[in-house]
Amino acid sequence: MDIEQIKVEVIAKVQKELELQENKTTGFGLDKLNYLQEYLSKFDDFSHKVVDILNEVLQSHNVNFNYEEKSSFIAYIKPTIEDLLKKYIIN
Repeated sequence: MDIEQIKVEVIAKVQKELELQENKTTGFGLDKLNYLQEYLSKFDDFSHKVVDILNEVLQSHNVNFNYEEKSSFIAYIKPTIEDLLKKYIIN
């Protein structure tokens, strides 16, 4: 499988996860700050979910990298993963 196809599939699955997230940043004062604190604490869980999705896609297509291919793939997919994590924070 082409790495561009892997990237597209990962993006689609993470987008689906983002759609399931609720954005409840409404409210004022302490309520909003408390919610934001809770929301950002879930960021770590979401970042692990993104990595799990990536691993799932790679395994489903029996993709195995040698060291050089892995380094190249990480450099290729890293900006995409960072953008998806930023979307989670903004969402």
